[in-house]
This record gives sequence, C-alpha cells and structure tokens, in this order.
Amino acid sequence: MKRFIMGIFDNILIRYGSHIYAIGMLGIPVFGPNAGDYVKTTGQASIMQDYIKNFSLLVNLGKAAGRMLYSYKDI
Repeated sequence: MKRFIMGIFDNILIRYGSHIYAIGMLGIPVFGPNAGDYVKTTGQASIMQDYIKNFSLLVNLGKAAGRMLYSYKDI
C-alpha cells in the first residue's frame, strides 16, 4: 500500500509539478511588486507572446527533468 501511494505521488509530482513551477515563475513579472513598470515598458501583445513561449519552454524543461528523476525506476 505504501509503494502504491508513493507511486501515485511521484506521478502527480512529475506530471503537474513542472506546470505549477512554470506558472509561478512566469507570473512574477506580471503580478509582482514591479508589475506596473513591466507593463509600461512592454506592450500587452508582447507580454502574451513572451508568456506563451516561455511557458512552453519551462514545461518542456520540467518534463525532461521529471523523466530524469523517474528513470531510477527503470534502472
């Protein structure tokens, strides 16, 4: 039972952990303490383009790191 619960926890952490991390990191410039300055210097369309590009890159990076962490079960 303990192994089953740890397997579920590992799978959830690997799958959704990268998404949570990416959303948190990308939200700092827009919702952080200097958000007004950031929005003034960049346009709305530029913010959205950067968000989409950086989100996909960070999620792919997180998935790759998750696969590396999960590979110990295959070995």
